[in-house]
Amino acid sequence: MDFKKFTNALFVGEETSQKPNHYGEVRSFKLPNSSITIQYSTKYIKTSNDDLNTFLPDIIVKNSYLEYSKGIDPEFQEIINYSNDCTK
Repeated sequence: MDFKKFTNALFVGEETSQKPNHYGEVRSFKLPNSSITIQYSTKYIKTSNDDLNTFLPDIIVKNSYLEYSKGIDPEFQEIINYSNDCTK
């Protein structure tokens, strides 16, 4: 979110699966009798004044397994295409 706020960066890819504002700084402990590990958040991380459900890139590019399996990087291709369009 800082890059979005403080730079002119162009974001390419898929939307995030998590809200920009979220709980984090995870810690853990083990329950004494069962030895089950419990994880819990210790901090609310606020990166946006808006209550967004996701971070949307400027150019949305969906990935597919077929592209991945062929070694194709659709985001990189989109950046190349965008660069070529800007230089025309």
